[in-house]
Amino acid sequence: MIKRHTEAMDVVVLGGGAAGVMAAVAAARNGADVLLVESQNCLGGSRTATGVDTFYGFFTPGDNPRKIVAGIPDEIVNRLRRENKLFDRPNTYGAGMGLTYDVESLKIAYEDLVLQSGCRLLFHTTACHVEAADGRVNSVWLANKAGLTEVKASYFIDTTGDADIVARAGGGFDAGSDDEPNQSLSTISLWATSIWRRPRRSATVK
Repeated sequence: MIKRHTEAMDVVVLGGGAAGVMAAVAAARNGADVLLVESQNCLGGSRTATGVDTFYGFFTPGDNPRKIVAGIPDEIVNRLRRENKLFDRPNTYGAGMGLTYDVESLKIAYEDLVLQSGCRLLFHTTACHVEAADGRVNSVWLANKAGLTEVKASYFIDTTGDADIVARAGGGFDAGSDDEPNQSLSTISLWATSIWRRPRRSATVK
């Protein structure tokens, strides 16, 4: 396999879900040289790759919701609303008002946001090894079609969702217990309808 050494980055964000997108964009807008690494073929993580279709947490629960999230996430919400790809969902399951969006439109919105901020972006790339010493990550090895690439940076941000980088660097993590179990899996299905009509047979005149 080919090992390539890249130039040092200011910030490497590992995991292109919602948290990773926000971290990468915020760092890039503040002048950092940023690389965002994603193992899937799109940004958004559970919001897109696994089909979750609603943002919660923008509003407080209850009958009188109050908006408590703004900033960069609002840029995404406002774009989808302008494109008629998002609508408000009333309070459900006690979680407060939700914002339900079109998944495919969200993929595009996230990617545009990242690229317009000046971030470098890698899809289909996995962080397979971490070089760490004295409690500090020195480099991360990335694997993709190009082979193995060692990336060094001043800061590494783990937004993998499973603390992959933290674990590989020897850091501590909690994996749930009987007292505080992990959230159970959810089943998500996307439905669509179509109208099919039997074609008419043309009459044959002899």
